[in-house]
Amino acid sequence: MKRKILAQFEELNELVDSEIKSIASQLLAECQTYDEAVETLNDYYHSNFKLDDYVYSEIHKKMIAQAIKK
Repeated sequence: MKRKILAQFEELNELVDSEIKSIASQLLAECQTYDEAVETLNDYYHSNFKLDDYVYSEIHKKMIAQAIKK
């Protein structure tokens, strides 16, 4: 039973990481500037989505990393 739960957590972790990278890329692609992308991310943060601060923090980190590469 514990192995099944562990496998589910591993799968969830991979899915969350994949979605974080995808959202960061999309924000940077759809916004004119990095500042606009951060502002949009902040708008989502203050919306009704009940996501942990970790998720928003990780999206922001990925945006920074991708913006530096450009």
